[in-house]
Amino acid sequence: MYFEQNSRCAYCRIELPLGTCDLDREHIVPKSSHPQWMFEPRNLCFSCAQCNRRNKKKIEVLSNPEINNYPSNKEDFLIVNPFLDVYSDNIEIVNDIIYKGKTKKGKFTIKTCNLSRVDLACARANIKIAETKDPESVQTLVLSLLSNSPDIEKAKQKLKKIVEKYKKNNEDMK
Repeated sequence: MYFEQNSRCAYCRIELPLGTCDLDREHIVPKSSHPQWMFEPRNLCFSCAQCNRRNKKKIEVLSNPEINNYPSNKEDFLIVNPFLDVYSDNIEIVNDIIYKGKTKKGKFTIKTCNLSRVDLACARANIKIAETKDPESVQTLVLSLLSNSPDIEKAKQKLKKIVEKYKKNNEDMK
């Protein structure tokens, strides 16, 4: 299952390197509302701790919550199911940083897993900075993408620390 997901969180798609991060076994259909599927293999996937520990357990993810057998069609789910859905058909990651729902299911997944959270945008920005080696332009890009976020000040502070850390680490390497 881990490798079927390309070593990534089922919801935010952030890389989950074995042994170096919080890796949660996630119930796609919450066990709190459907305990009969707690050990159903098709109901288990991997996610990062932040996506798993949000309020998803309180939210219905099935089109028909009264169904008796574990659903096998993607239409049965309100949330993106890593076994049935093509992620990119439902969610676009703009500039590899910000999530945009392309479908109703994609928008539901973004809201349910809180993929618009600042810490996630900053984590993705940190990866992009390492790839591009251009911290200022990534910082500007992220702040423009988050310009309508109520947490813009929090983002500015986090990004400032990321840029400073990047610069310090690269000065030490010279």
